[in-house]
Amino acid sequence: MLTKHSEPAIVTPALQEINPEGFILKNDINAATLVAAYQAIMMGATFCSSTITKVQKESAIDRLNLDAIDCQILTLLDKKITTKDMPNHIDLCLNAIEKRKTNIKNQLLKDKGNNAAIVTAAKKLELL
Repeated sequence: MLTKHSEPAIVTPALQEINPEGFILKNDINAATLVAAYQAIMMGATFCSSTITKVQKESAIDRLNLDAIDCQILTLLDKKITTKDMPNHIDLCLNAIEKRKTNIKNQLLKDKGNNAAIVTAAKKLELL
């Protein structure tokens, strides 16, 4: 699918309802993008151009009400940094990090799952 629209109100429903094998913004199109899209689709994967991927990520972050610190916590979880060690990486106390992590978990998993499940859910939403 080729589009000139990058607005989340158009991109998100198109991805959900049409579920295209490839989704490219016209401004992102070049020879390398077309080759990458073709190869991904031929391998059975889906392909979204960089702007479409960025729009999806921003839309998911907005929908989940995540801020920059929440995204940092997700990144640290992906790096397998334990919650108790996160205050060494983020300027927050352990209690604040635990509260934020619980909120992230509730948003992504409805309160069921461990750190690996949080990371997996975040990757599915292309937050990581």
